[in-house]
Amino acid sequence: MMKTFNITALLTCHLATILLVNGACRASVENMPSGLMCELMAHPERTVITDPQPDFSWIVNSPENDEIQTAYHILVASTADKLAANTGDLWDSGRVESSQSVAVEYKGAPLYAGKSYWWKVRTFVKSDSPAQWSEPQQFHMQGQDNENSTVKDALPDRYLPVREERKPVKFLKVADGHAYYDFGTVTLNINSPIARALIGKEEGDAVEVQAPGGLRHYEVVSVSYL
Repeated sequence: MMKTFNITALLTCHLATILLVNGACRASVENMPSGLMCELMAHPERTVITDPQPDFSWIVNSPENDEIQTAYHILVASTADKLAANTGDLWDSGRVESSQSVAVEYKGAPLYAGKSYWWKVRTFVKSDSPAQWSEPQQFHMQGQDNENSTVKDALPDRYLPVREERKPVKFLKVADGHAYYDFGTVTLNINSPIARALIGKEEGDAVEVQAPGGLRHYEVVSVSYL
């Protein structure tokens, strides 16, 4: 009877350990950052980056309510294999105590023209437990010589301007040469550059968006919550 009791207790202990480990892994995956963007582009691999110190953005995730990011850790590597091994040979930010998750500027070694790089991020929340590393994201630096054309020709699906025709629902002339056009309600993807720039803005705020097509200026006329 004693042997049976010991075996049962041992099995129960192992089962509890497995459940705890599985629970921790599941929580880590649920905390994994998503929606990575480089220079406010969700697919920077389709174009070339002109800023020598590009900005990185991501979405902070957590299964818990009212959870906020307290720190982040970014890795930038020269190869996908190095990044997979958690080696940031271009930039290893270490743990940075900050709630910032939008437009975090690159502060690593120089990024060379015509080269491709990979980056990822993990976040820390109020419970101080680190999230799992995000999926990697690739980006290409614009070249200044013949090497640049090789990178650009290899891009499979580059960003192209998207044209959408929409008639204004309201027109108001403000002064000579100045008018107010109201194009009604527009639905924005949360990962779009405009939506990211509008986060936390209030009525009357001016917003500048560095979109793939150039710099755009907006003013928040009103804010309503659904």
